[in-house]
Amino acid sequence: MNFLSETTPMNQAARPMAILRLVMACLSWSLLPLVSSLFHLPLPGIQLQIIFLIYLLFALISLMRAASQRKIHLFEWISYWLIDYVLVGTLIFITGGIRNPLTAYFFVLLALTAFSLPKKWSWFFWAFLLVEYSLIALFSLNQSGMMHHSMEEYRAHLMGMWFSFGLTSWLLCYFLTRALFNLRKNNIEIAAMREKMLSDDLAVMMGTLAATTAHTIATPLSSMSVILSDLEKENLTSELQQDIQLLQNQVQHCKQAIQQMADRAKDYQLNGEQIMSAIEFARILQEDFHLLKPQVMPVIQFSALIKEKNPEIKTNPILPKSILHFIDNAIAAQSQAIKIVFDADDEWINIIIQDDGQGIAEEALKKWGKSFNNEKKNGLGVGVFLSHVTIERLGGLIRVNQLATQTEIQIFLPRVKSDE
Repeated sequence: MNFLSETTPMNQAARPMAILRLVMACLSWSLLPLVSSLFHLPLPGIQLQIIFLIYLLFALISLMRAASQRKIHLFEWISYWLIDYVLVGTLIFITGGIRNPLTAYFFVLLALTAFSLPKKWSWFFWAFLLVEYSLIALFSLNQSGMMHHSMEEYRAHLMGMWFSFGLTSWLLCYFLTRALFNLRKNNIEIAAMREKMLSDDLAVMMGTLAATTAHTIATPLSSMSVILSDLEKENLTSELQQDIQLLQNQVQHCKQAIQQMADRAKDYQLNGEQIMSAIEFARILQEDFHLLKPQVMPVIQFSALIKEKNPEIKTNPILPKSILHFIDNAIAAQSQAIKIVFDADDEWINIIIQDDGQGIAEEALKKWGKSFNNEKKNGLGVGVFLSHVTIERLGGLIRVNQLATQTEIQIFLPRVKSDE
């Protein structure tokens, strides 16, 4: 990622820059006669008035542009800076050249461009400034005000000034761009860390809520199981007997799911993350999903590399539930065909879930895995968020491809190396 592409928003920076141009034009107009008398600089009347007028007009136009709501694009912003450099350089050139102390303002412009533009454009303006200063110095050779030196002494003095300016401007540009790069990088890392802390806190809260809920419903399930067993002994019609048997199966499935969750949580607490082969992990997925929806279990396919090498991944008791949540979402989207493919390369094991359902709405896709969506029709909410957190904690990542005829969710899990 190019962190320096995360520049200061140009619309926000345009107004203070326009005000700075206005102040610069007014101060130069008022102070240049005094500076001219102190440093014996020429003041070409009509040319100077034209430059000041152009600069003042440019400052007013840029101030009006900053006040508008229309977005300022990068190349428009760069053109403003080019005009700044050219106008300031022209003003310095006609008022004494490099003898003019106004050349120090070049450093101000260079610092501001380094702050408000990406790195490559900062170095472009440094090169542009060096060429501009060199041209001003070259034309300063024939200015009579400096001819009290011998020509050789003057050229040596001019070369020293040019070298000093070039080195100072290079150091300024280099350290500013490096400092801003590190600052923006740190800001991005801090923002990512803050977001991760928030997601971790929310995951812990939801996990605690899930554990409390499982404990709460365990007693009612046991009571229902006892009552249904008693009803089965009654002399009821065959239809009622079938309904009671169905309810009994549902209750047993719920009790098995809660017990399985408790057993795996205990195992995770004792042993932490487990290393498991891809095929064994797929078998656990099949078992868990068969417990949840035995009639609609999708077929799992393995690539040739998975069958040949059977690579391993790190897993925990929550990971299968997280992946099953995506499969369940595909079923809820009224899919007619769902396919799960296990693939791998040297770094990752890729679990691909494909379905031909209704897909994910565009607005929901933007928030997918980052925030809750309470719109039930989209089928995305707490489960997707917690699934993202679980997979990312194991070093994995998720991609969603919304194709014309199907939705494809790719879950990448880091492959365990053989020497681990």
